[in-house]
Amino acid sequence: MVAEIANLSITSRYAENSTDVIKLDTGNLTWMYEGKASDYESKEREGEIIDYLEQEGTASVKNIAEALGISSSRASRYLKGMVEDNRVNFVEDKTEGKGRPVKMYSLKEDTEKEF
Repeated sequence: MVAEIANLSITSRYAENSTDVIKLDTGNLTWMYEGKASDYESKEREGEIIDYLEQEGTASVKNIAEALGISSSRASRYLKGMVEDNRVNFVEDKTEGKGRPVKMYSLKEDTEKEF
């Protein structure tokens, strides 16, 4: 069974415009609704963050953003949600000299990828 992913854009004067993700199951030739495209992308990115943290152990927002090729603010947004969902820990690492402490993120032991 091979699954293909597609975006379905819906435009109507009677409904809110949306972009959704659907998956084709080529084994039985059926389409399955996966959810809103923005939610799907978030789960995909969170999976990439989990993979990175599994490999590195701990990392800063800057490290994660650079590794994933996204902005630091976007990485922070994903990490904030993952902390709120109790899947990621962070500690503030006091840097020497002036400046704010850097937050270092790591996975909680029972964290699994959703995607």
